[in-house]
Amino acid sequence: MSSEAKYTFMGHLRELRSCLFRSVIAILIALPISFLLANKVLDILMQPVPGLELVYTELTEMLGTYIKVSLYSALVFTLPFIVYQAVMFVRPALTRKEKNYLYIMLPSVFLLFTVGAVFAYFVLYFRQR
Repeated sequence: MSSEAKYTFMGHLRELRSCLFRSVIAILIALPISFLLANKVLDILMQPVPGLELVYTELTEMLGTYIKVSLYSALVFTLPFIVYQAVMFVRPALTRKEKNYLYIMLPSVFLLFTVGAVFAYFVLYFRQR
């Protein structure tokens, strides 16, 4: 979407639909990869609690757990692309000064997300000790 283009309401909805479609496609591409890595992700998540074994009380609970872990890790892997799509959708509506603020603050979004995830992991890690 170019910065000089003027869209109607329907044009904006079409652009939003295409951004959402690209984001969903990215998640669907990352999902099988995440499913293959789900066992390793579960091992990393269970590492703070030594001797922990997962107990499944229903027949499909193990599959559901792997699917949830796969979906969450696919969302984490595709987060930079999803944020990029959101920024590219909003960018034409911003003034030059707002764009400068956005470009300055954008790296902090990824940094703060990573710091928050690591903080949550280590809170769990040190709480169990």
